[in-house]
Amino acid sequence: MLPVIQIGRLALNAPGLALLLGLWLALWLAEREANRLGLRGDAFSAALLVGLFAGLIAARLAFAARAPAAYLSDPLALLSPNLSAFDPLWGALIGAAVALLDLRRRRVALPPAIDALAPTLAIMALALALAQLAGGDAYGAEARLPWSIYLWEAWRHPTQAYAAVAALAALGLWRLTRAAPLGPGGRMPLVVGALAAGQVLVEGFRGDSALTAGGLRVAQVVALLVLALCLWAAPTLRRRG
Repeated sequence: MLPVIQIGRLALNAPGLALLLGLWLALWLAEREANRLGLRGDAFSAALLVGLFAGLIAARLAFAARAPAAYLSDPLALLSPNLSAFDPLWGALIGAAVALLDLRRRRVALPPAIDALAPTLAIMALALALAQLAGGDAYGAEARLPWSIYLWEAWRHPTQAYAAVAALAALGLWRLTRAAPLGPGGRMPLVVGALAAGQVLVEGFRGDSALTAGGLRVAQVVALLVLALCLWAAPTLRRRG
């Protein structure tokens, strides 16, 4: 865990720096892919940036809705950089919807735009995992293994590192199939499915998972549903292509 990087008198927030670097890389890759697919890269990256800000706002507000009294008593807490105070599911859904609407407004073809967007999800998942590792969020269950990390007064699974490896695997899968004839929009379910499969595996080692009334891990249930949807969508898009 390295929440702050000290360079002389300058103190840098390590989780925030990881997210900013991930955002820059994701925007660069999205614009490059959009240009490769014959789209207007500048319009695509602008729509992606709009969707990102909308997603961040939605993720914070959705989290605040779980405990409104705490935020009503301290409204400035909405501006906290705490990574654990976001709802990533609602943020991803609202951010993607806003980005797609903005792409439509800019008259950018949606199927190739979805393909160009696919690798950016893996990049941002990697940046989030590294930010969580630096800040100590999304920590693992207690375990004494050769690769365990000492965090919050216990040896634990390095689930943040597991998540980073899963994101790299999803990015590698996209790169290997970049030229494959998957049909318009076919690369999105490929990357999202790989990320969902990684989430199912990683969540099993988490020490701070939210549980349902039946004891199931909420994130695993959602990831399994997303994976099933991707497995259905991938061959459908390929046939249409």
